[in-house]
Amino acid sequence: MHEEHQHSENCGEHCNHDHEPKGPEPINLNLPKTKKPLTERGVEKYVKAALGITVAQVKKHLRDYVSANAEKLCEDIVSLAPYDDYSKLLDETPDIVKFFKGEMNKAKNWKLKSLESKVQEDTPFVAFSFVNKAADDGSIVKGFVFIDHEGQPMHVIADGSSKFFDEVSSAPKAALPKEVRNDRKTEGKNGKK
Repeated sequence: MHEEHQHSENCGEHCNHDHEPKGPEPINLNLPKTKKPLTERGVEKYVKAALGITVAQVKKHLRDYVSANAEKLCEDIVSLAPYDDYSKLLDETPDIVKFFKGEMNKAKNWKLKSLESKVQEDTPFVAFSFVNKAADDGSIVKGFVFIDHEGQPMHVIADGSSKFFDEVSSAPKAALPKEVRNDRKTEGKNGKK
């Protein structure tokens, strides 16, 4: 008597079982395993190979978002010290908006903090996390760009206000980069609400 074959993950190509379709896999960036953090320049070729775009193009999506939404992004910011220089403290909303649209939003000031391949609602994407070194001590203003497998932006968000941290805290922790989970503790520092 022959034993009935049980379906398993190890079934080969000649298996006759009905296999349930699996969801999409995360985008493979092929990043090397290293103890040293990868630099923006160091991840460039992996991002280009996997998504067909450059980190500079991802930053451009973030910069465009900040320029278009500066007034809204600055609503809850009480004050801001350009490059952590409190002798140049900005405490008027029009001045903060001007700084957001100008000096702060230069490409050189947005530093890639992390990138992570994820799948959410059957959609694979890469989450890019940036910090802006021109605002206060460089840890307050953050930006996130989610790029799909075709290199197109799915979602862009940036902010440095407490409202942003409230929105981020409502997201599942696993969906957020580690530094964002840890940086929520810094809310209220450097003259922020």
